[in-house]
Amino acid sequence: GHNRAVDVGLVGDVGIIARQLAASLKGLPVREPTAWLDRLRSIESAKRAKLDSEAGSDLRPVHALRLAREIDRFAGDDTIIVGDGGNIVAGGSKIIRAPWPGSWLDPGRFGCLGMGLPFALAAKLARPEKRVLAFLGDGAFGISGMEVDTLVRHGVPVVAVIGNDGAWAQIRGPQIGLYGETHAVATRLGEATRYDEMAKALGGHGEFVDDPGDIGSAIDRAFVSGKPAVVNVLVDPASNVGTGSYVMGRAREPSPAAAISRETRTATVKSPPMPPLCVDRDHGRPRRDEGEALPRGRERRGEIQPHPALRRERIRRPLHG
Repeated sequence: GHNRAVDVGLVGDVGIIARQLAASLKGLPVREPTAWLDRLRSIESAKRAKLDSEAGSDLRPVHALRLAREIDRFAGDDTIIVGDGGNIVAGGSKIIRAPWPGSWLDPGRFGCLGMGLPFALAAKLARPEKRVLAFLGDGAFGISGMEVDTLVRHGVPVVAVIGNDGAWAQIRGPQIGLYGETHAVATRLGEATRYDEMAKALGGHGEFVDDPGDIGSAIDRAFVSGKPAVVNVLVDPASNVGTGSYVMGRAREPSPAAAISRETRTATVKSPPMPPLCVDRDHGRPRRDEGEALPRGRERRGEIQPHPALRRERIRRPLHG
């Protein structure tokens, strides 16, 4: 009842109710939203064409989607691919196929970064007959990269392919968009760090790649080595910007749902503009201008009312005063 009002409240077992509803709908005329579905398919086709074009790039360093395309060539019935990262995996997941259930594993909705090598280790032990390829961003690899040592000590031949763009890209992009490049704090990583040499030092196999034409052969050699391996691919940072409907702080092309909802919207409610940010003189923390909105705790103590743009439909009242 939080998103929309309840018209008919049903109490009971979800499965039983769902079957009863399905039975009650039999024989009723169903009008398919053909025009709407055609519009979505058209938008999807245009986006797919754009992705395919970028995935064919011969850019050096490597375009992030070209790296995903090269990894996709290894997707099949005999391979499990584990994705671990932000933009590199978000974009790659639109290119890399998952031919069978369990053939693609990733951090999930909560973004549990650093799970790549542990997941790959578990996948190889659970399915020793399968090849296991971990596809990681350099930030994600930094969280659990020393698990290469675990793989070597236990003789588990997993291949880790790193998209190395020298940044926390999914964090850096929004921070630059909001605050400018000089204020994108702690979002850079080492430039062209040789994670492949680290793998060799630990007793594994290592490959360094900066040419898209060499990615496939490097991964082949990694699998043939029979050792835990790191294929360290230098990625162009400008290409690893994500492929979602928006990036915080920068305008992006609208999602299909947003484009359609604009046409069907009958009324628009405009909120008052947000007040400018300034710096708290006592603590150096960003806050709103005096007389505008303060942190919620101070608002609840009745010191000040929130700016109208921050109010919900039901205006919050102070507890005191």
